[in-house]
Amino acid sequence: MNRHRFSKAFLMMAAVLVAWTATATAQELILYTMPPPGSLDWSSPRSLLFGAAIANRLTFTHVKHKHTFGHVFIELRGPDGQSEFAGSTTAPDAPSDADFITKHGYGLGVFFANFRGALDTREALEPQIADREKSGRLGFITFKLNRAQYNRLATFLREYKERGYHKIYNGLNRPREGLGAGCSAFGIAFLEVGGFHRPMFAKQWMVHVRLPEALIGGPTTGRRVSLLAAALGRWAREDEPHRVLSLYDPDLIFKWIVRMHQAARFQQVHHAVGADNGDYTDRPKLVKRGNALGIEFDVSREPLPREPIFLVPPPAR
Repeated sequence: MNRHRFSKAFLMMAAVLVAWTATATAQELILYTMPPPGSLDWSSPRSLLFGAAIANRLTFTHVKHKHTFGHVFIELRGPDGQSEFAGSTTAPDAPSDADFITKHGYGLGVFFANFRGALDTREALEPQIADREKSGRLGFITFKLNRAQYNRLATFLREYKERGYHKIYNGLNRPREGLGAGCSAFGIAFLEVGGFHRPMFAKQWMVHVRLPEALIGGPTTGRRVSLLAAALGRWAREDEPHRVLSLYDPDLIFKWIVRMHQAARFQQVHHAVGADNGDYTDRPKLVKRGNALGIEFDVSREPLPREPIFLVPPPAR
């Protein structure tokens, strides 16, 4: 092969390699988090209900999308550059959580209640993203994917809708079993299905409280609990009858992203991600969109999980 042919062949191989590399990470999963107007105080039922039901509803910031508990949703970008947005939310005609507490006597059982659910749409979410990119009240975590990871996540989203699981909001927050999903449980499920969830995320982003059995009303227990009883109650001690509520808190996810940006050196960021809990193949990058802070991980060389996408068979037709 003469020099001209060798150079031509080398350039062709290089072009193919560049194209393959670009395609390998052209896909992305973006986990967005919108914090509530004010951080929720989980120290007692009273402080939590006051913050969510009163204080966070009186805000004059982002009045069209206050999200009193915060909100989490995802964007899945395919190899063709097209994006699909999705987030677990209540259906437009669903009763409010306040109705369940004040009218139906659910008390703290509202945390386990099945609401009529739906999925957020691009039309609903994109204006909120644009608005919060200006204010900075938005955080995001981007995961660079390979084609197989993207296909697995796209399958999860498609079948989630086909199975009708999106019609149950909240519930037991076990979306891969069809037992309901709040917004954060739905978003985190994509990390689990993709195989790049980390124990550190649960440690940093979750809240755990013990709900006293006596304050849990509704179908879960068959009893009625007054608003006053729920508001004046306290979390149960370990030796008292209770049920544990474990939730991913949108505000904690947002604050974690902010802390990563506040780290003075990259080594602090890398350490905060947690080498002991398994690092991603590539180091995280700190990124911004307007005033919104984000973190980017390249997980494209992570192995696919061997477990099934869903943990239960599809419902009978």
